Amino acid sequence: MLVKFLSFLLFAFLGLNISTIHAEGFNDSILVENEYQSPLKIINIDKEANGDTIQNPLKKRVDWNKLAPYFTVPAEYKGVKGDYKDPFIFEDNSQVTTLEEWKKRKAEILKSWHTRMGEWPDFIVNPNYEILEIINKADYIKKRIRFEWIPGQMTEGYLLLPHEANNLPAVVTVYYEPETAIGEGKPDRDFALQLVKRGFVTLSIGTTETSDNSTYSLYYPDIDHATVQPLSLLAYAAANAWYLLADMPEVNKKK
Repeated sequence: MLVKFLSFLLFAFLGLNISTIHAEGFNDSILVENEYQSPLKIINIDKEANGDTIQNPLKKRVDWNKLAPYFTVPAEYKGVKGDYKDPFIFEDNSQVTTLEEWKKRKAEILKSWHTRMGEWPDFIVNPNYEILEIINKADYIKKRIRFEWIPGQMTEGYLLLPHEANNLPAVVTVYYEPETAIGEGKPDRDFALQLVKRGFVTLSIGTTETSDNSTYSLYYPDIDHATVQPLSLLAYAAANAWYLLADMPEVNKKK
């Protein structure tokens, strides 16, 4: 929620036609006024009297006192947990008391989930993959690969491996397109790249194909006969990517 909120603030802020920025109220906080279009400028408050300006990326200081209420549970909801069912209660209302019973309860929860969202196909536990390109980077090796992530449907992603990788932890990263997580797409979301630099093997996947054909998600067996809710199927596809990554010789699947 915080990320979405801050992203909204950034989007709204950059969408303004910036004209004037001046000191307001507390400390060196600044206010943006939307009067007319003009080049982006930040006024250095110390030099404002002389009319000097500095060309910098725009940064707006936020008064935390104004934001704090949005990160606090409203009084009428404090301590109110709703009438949601305890996950440790079986459908017959008996209580989970042992680890073995919890395993049975998890299976019951999964069955309920699949009843509502559609049952997943069997996992692709031994997926084959094709290496399309290998590029040696200073800190890691980048492999562009193609593999089957849901039955009958192929996708492309990026496998990043530290040099001389062996017995390493691994992470599957998911985003709208796989290039972003490897640092070749949208800024500030290069999760796979940052992880490989820290010693992880990473597999970056995304839904480029479905964005290109304007379907925007995955469907099984196809969009006209879908038996699984699309968001649930995305989770299934990511699970198959885990099976692929965990089976890599460079990876310790227990990590």
